[in-house]
Amino acid sequence: MALAGRFKVAIYDNFLESFARIPRAQQKKVNAFIRKFRHDPTSAAINYEPIDSFIDKRLHTVRIDQAYRAIVRKPEQGNVYLLLWVDHHDDAMRWARNKKVEVHPNTGSLQVLSATDSKADNEAASGASSKTGSLDNPAPTSSADKTPPLFAGIADYELARLGVPANRLSEVMARIDVIHLDKWVRDLLHNAGYKYEVLWWQHGGKLAALWAQAEALGAGLDMPQGFFRDEWELVVLAQGCDCWEDYKAASRSGRGVRMSRAQRQEAWAVFEEYRHLLNKHSLREPEDALRDAARLVENGKIRVNLRSIVVDEAQDMSTNAFALLRAVIGQERPNDLFIVGDGHQRIYRKKVVLGRAGVNIRGRGRRLRINYRTTDEIRRYATALLEGVEFDDLDSGDDSTRGYRSLLHGNAPEVVLTDSFEAEVDAIAAWLEDVELRRCCLVSRTQKALQRMAQALSGRGIEVILVDAKTQIGDDKDGLRLATMHRVKGLEYDQMIIAGASGDMVPDGVTVGRSSDQAVRRDAEIMERALLYVAITRARKAVLITAHGSLTSWLPKPQQAP
Repeated sequence: MALAGRFKVAIYDNFLESFARIPRAQQKKVNAFIRKFRHDPTSAAINYEPIDSFIDKRLHTVRIDQAYRAIVRKPEQGNVYLLLWVDHHDDAMRWARNKKVEVHPNTGSLQVLSATDSKADNEAASGASSKTGSLDNPAPTSSADKTPPLFAGIADYELARLGVPANRLSEVMARIDVIHLDKWVRDLLHNAGYKYEVLWWQHGGKLAALWAQAEALGAGLDMPQGFFRDEWELVVLAQGCDCWEDYKAASRSGRGVRMSRAQRQEAWAVFEEYRHLLNKHSLREPEDALRDAARLVENGKIRVNLRSIVVDEAQDMSTNAFALLRAVIGQERPNDLFIVGDGHQRIYRKKVVLGRAGVNIRGRGRRLRINYRTTDEIRRYATALLEGVEFDDLDSGDDSTRGYRSLLHGNAPEVVLTDSFEAEVDAIAAWLEDVELRRCCLVSRTQKALQRMAQALSGRGIEVILVDAKTQIGDDKDGLRLATMHRVKGLEYDQMIIAGASGDMVPDGVTVGRSSDQAVRRDAEIMERALLYVAITRARKAVLITAHGSLTSWLPKPQQAP
């Protein structure tokens, strides 16, 4: 009992991994050593051998038998002994040679770090980079890129509290890159000599012209408006159908139009022709480009040296996107992918099933139920939009908002319904009199409606700043922020104004009415609800919702209207 109080013995998690790989005969010897080590690590029967070539001079080898060694961290001061690794003599020496072992002062966690030479440390600290991003090879930065560095506004001591080693803050920060998936994939393909131009359907132009040619082949099929385009996006592209056999076997679950085998074959002629035209003009849509990139990675034509990838807004990424990330990271290992997403915030036509992309989250997923941004009153108001609507958990399971809560409290959203647009603008201007403009954002459903509101508010002497995809605006610049509902995704403000929430604007008629397929229309309405939910929940403290003429049926009517 007296011995137990004099020292502490800890076993590194990965020790068990090394233990599992050695022969059974040596495992018995290791077990005998562990009993001795746990009883009294200071025993004279344990021969700690210091190794000059080890970077961490507190690491010692301990003989298991003639061929096997354990690696132990023996304290120079203090009473904590750590059993770290066991392996064949040469492999154990190789594992320990460049390791540094520390107990993080803020978190108390054991950190086993692979030390690099001083030249690599200096290069990382000064922002040196290579053409691929990883902890071994920092991601490239451009002198023309004016995006603030990651965590630029966070003090070093705050990062240290998260567990980043204090003496490697600069190095670690230099080796983390934040980038939009589409840009990353485009750069990967460009650097690999990819011959195709990647175009987005919503940009129209070339793709629309080629699509019209191909769709003419399906004139004999009596299909609803928008059917072929929906089938292309939701079935052919989503499931990577390259040939008739692929399409014939593809699942059409959730599609509102049933098809016979003969109808499928006739429809395939449209998709086959469209692919032919795309190839002829050296064009690709993004989903096919993702699949091309995954093939190039798997075939060794593209090499990306990444250890880990953190994915945010996963609900708006496709199965093909995750298949590429799985290919980039390679065989599954601990901490290779960290994924954050919320099906309730899906605002694009993409539904991922992670398991189909080779990403296994079974038994690993967690629901985060505490909202730290907004008040519980705002959260409950926004959540009411989603009642009765089914949402998925990104892996074909169900998700709900049950049990969600906020820790903050405040006023419920205010709703103002007026008779005219001018009166609506006046109500917004009056509300803004008590608001710090730079901490408030007004959103509208469409760009056209936003521009109209910007002109009206400017005419009343209110300074406005339009936030678009290329805008980088600091909090120090005064002015009311204006954005579309889509653009405000991922942002947050003290106050939010949802302007133009009328029955003819929310939901957007063009988005919902683009197809006469009832299943497609239903999905479009769900995304429109999610979009309004996202806009409302950008607010930390207060929300104003305005409309003129009529209020969208999705929101409760105000008790009194001006």
